[in-house]
Amino acid sequence: PPPQGGQQGGMPPPPPQGYAPPPGYGYPPPQGYAPPQQQAPIKPIGHFGITTDFKTPIVLPKHNLKIDENHFLKLLAGSVSLMKDEKKRIIEAIPRLTQQQIDELIRILEEEKQKFSELDIQHKAQLDSLESKHAQEWAELEMELTAGEVKAQEDSEAEAIRAQLSSKKEEGNNEKNE
Repeated sequence: PPPQGGQQGGMPPPPPQGYAPPPGYGYPPPQGYAPPQQQAPIKPIGHFGITTDFKTPIVLPKHNLKIDENHFLKLLAGSVSLMKDEKKRIIEAIPRLTQQQIDELIRILEEEKQKFSELDIQHKAQLDSLESKHAQEWAELEMELTAGEVKAQEDSEAEAIRAQLSSKKEEGNNEKNE
């Protein structure tokens, strides 16, 4: 009779298919078994969303928040998870946000920038494409928002001129009536 503990010769049963014991332990690998290949170390790109000379004509609406507006707009412009319309809504919502909400939003945007900058260099082409697409959308958003500001300023100036003309007309009518 075979000894207890497994097969003849006192050996335990072979491990399940696909099992690879650490080097120097147990059974030799089954025939045809290839050890898992070592992955090359990740090389971070390290520059995703980073521009040193960021400037934008976009001005945040009046608010009572304690934030570095240029830094916030730079993070928002560099976000690839938000689309143009979402960025616009965030800008418009600034006056209604609490300090806690804006701090959390900045934290999330900084985390997104960090995560993308750590991606493997193998994804550089896709990331460059994403950055380019979102940079173009940001430029469109700048044009939309600044065009709205210019129109509002023009409307305000036109209203002031109409009011001035109206008051001069009333003065002229009052002089005729006297």
